[in-house]
Amino acid sequence: MHKADVARLAEDCRRTGRFGPVELGASRMHVAWYLGALDGVRGTSPGGGPPPIWLYRDVEFHFDEADKLHLICRKVRGSEP
Repeated sequence: MHKADVARLAEDCRRTGRFGPVELGASRMHVAWYLGALDGVRGTSPGGGPPPIWLYRDVEFHFDEADKLHLICRKVRGSEP
């Protein structure tokens, strides 16, 4: 995914709650199918389940205990201490 595409999709997401074909409530499988290989993961799940946060460039996809997408957010570089 190109940086310009991510920026455009992130702005659309801010307005609509959708990141391209991915929307809140989507399954991990749905996100993986549409967005392809992820750039990284963050966090740990209780009981050793899959990581709760998937990273695609500077966009985070947060999954709940039922493996449903419940938050999409963009981390702007330099915004964290």
